[in-house]
Amino acid sequence: MRFFLWSLCILLFFACSQNSNNKDNSKQDLANKIAAYEDSLYNQDNFAYLNDVMVERAIEHYVSYAEKYPEEELSPEYLFKAANLYRYKRKFFEALQVYTNIQENYPEFDKTPQCLFLQAFIFENELGDLENARILYESFLEKYPDDPFAKDAKHCLDNLGKPLDEIIKEFEDSQEEEAI
Repeated sequence: MRFFLWSLCILLFFACSQNSNNKDNSKQDLANKIAAYEDSLYNQDNFAYLNDVMVERAIEHYVSYAEKYPEEELSPEYLFKAANLYRYKRKFFEALQVYTNIQENYPEFDKTPQCLFLQAFIFENELGDLENARILYESFLEKYPDDPFAKDAKHCLDNLGKPLDEIIKEFEDSQEEEAI
């Protein structure tokens, strides 16, 4: 009986260590796939003509990595790249969800402020939802007043809903005043 228990313990030990090894291999395999897709996507001469299948696969791998390994340092970066590819594919609601995920789960990520700015930008320029854009730009300025994007957020907020010709006229007038 004692021999049986020891054999069982040894068997469990090896089974657990093999499972851990598979997890590491899976993580490495996923990282290798991501690297291959990034190589294909970002090293093309013309980014405007990306292969839709490659873009979708890259998004899947980015999101999968972040879901499987949320504590890894690369996870928020991969999510940020996935959100940008969603924007490229004009899947704005998916991009908004990923940006929200980053803000909620990775508040210390260096691009978290950009996520909030980009959400406001999507609402303003892609979805035409000026009220949500206003709320998000104001939130951005309140949370990140010293961020490099703060000046842009203020500019967007000041011009929210204005016709382009009015914005151009105001810019020209300000240039004339500076010249005087």
